[in-house]
Amino acid sequence: MARLPKSMILQKNADFRAIVQNGHVFKNEYFTIFSVEKDDLKVGFAAARARNKPVRNRLKRITRELWRTNQADYQLAAHIVIIANMNVMAVTHAERQRALTDLLRAIEKRGLVRPLPAAETFAASHHARKAKD
Repeated sequence: MARLPKSMILQKNADFRAIVQNGHVFKNEYFTIFSVEKDDLKVGFAAARARNKPVRNRLKRITRELWRTNQADYQLAAHIVIIANMNVMAVTHAERQRALTDLLRAIEKRGLVRPLPAAETFAASHHARKAKD
């Protein structure tokens, strides 16, 4: 199982705030995505108000795994914040995946982000790292 590289993950609160304040919003029943066009791909994960920390952390883990398994299909040059709603816990993995892919397709369709060059994709960097090891 390949992990997301740390260089791809947004971690600073200031980065999250800037994307949420200035980004384009895409939302459905399960996720809200904020997107700002940039030269590279970075993604941040958050959870909407949840009962407690373990629930918030589970929501973020679910969202990270959905992103990790599907992001190769969406080669985006953007900074993205994905916020999971509490409703995510009540549905199947297939329904979560459909909801997230619908939003990512909407982002691509609106043309708000441009494709990354092939050399910068996660899959390409992962394969290059594997070959180096």
